[in-house]
Amino acid sequence: MWTAFGIMVGYAADLAFYKVEDVLGITALNWRLMMGSACLLAIVVVCFVFTCPESPRWYMSKSRNAKAYKSMCQEESVNLVQNKVRGMFTVPRNRRPIQASEIVMFMQQFCGVNVIAYYSSQIFLDADLSEMSALGALQWDGVLSTSSVCEPKVAIPAMYTIDTFGRRNLPLTTFPLMSLCLFFTGFSFWIPTDLTARVACVALGFYLFGMAYSPGEGPVPFTYSAEAYPLYIRAQGMPLVTATT
Repeated sequence: MWTAFGIMVGYAADLAFYKVEDVLGITALNWRLMMGSACLLAIVVVCFVFTCPESPRWYMSKSRNAKAYKSMCQEESVNLVQNKVRGMFTVPRNRRPIQASEIVMFMQQFCGVNVIAYYSSQIFLDADLSEMSALGALQWDGVLSTSSVCEPKVAIPAMYTIDTFGRRNLPLTTFPLMSLCLFFTGFSFWIPTDLTARVACVALGFYLFGMAYSPGEGPVPFTYSAEAYPLYIRAQGMPLVTATT
C-alpha cells in the first residue's frame, strides 16, 4: 500500500510543479522541482539508517569480534554453525516455498504494472489528452491504487480480503482480471480519435488494472513469502525472494 501511496505522492508533485515558470535564469525549473521533491522523504529514510546495527563483517575486519557477534545477534537469532543456505535447496519442505515465492515475486514485476507506471503519461497523451489532463488522470490512478473503489483505493480493502479471501485465491482471481484490463486498454486505441469513447475506455482500462493489481499482486507476494518458509530459514528465504522483485 505504501508503495502505491508513494507513487500517488509523486504524481501529485508532478501536477503541483507542472506550471512553475523559470526564474533566476534556471531553465526547466518545473521538472527540477519534480525530481528534487523526491529527496524530502529520502532524507527521512537516511536518518533512520543511523539506527541500524553496524555490519558484523566490518567489525570482524577490525578484529572486534565480540561486537561482530553482538551485531549479528541483533540482525538474526540463528545457530551460526548450521548451514541453512544449503538446507533451503536440499530439503523439499524448504525448496517448495522458494519456488512458489520466486514465482509470485517475479510476476509482481512482470504482470504489466511497470509498463503502466512508467509509460502512463504517454498512454494518456496517445489517447489525445493534453499534458495537464494526463497528469490529472495519473493522480486519480494514484488515489485508486492506494485505497480501492471508494477509499484511498484498492490496497486498503486488501487488508481485509487477504485474510478472508485468501493469499492463493487473490492472485488466481486478479491475474485474469489484469489481463483483461490490459487487453481492453490496448484495443481501446483502435477506437477512432474523433470519438470521446477512446479516452474514456483507455482511462477505464487503466484504472481497472490498478484496482485489480492492488489487492492481488500488490500485497500478496510479500505476505505469502513471509509465511511460506519454516521459521528457522525465514531470515534467509525472504532476502532471496525480495532480491527477485
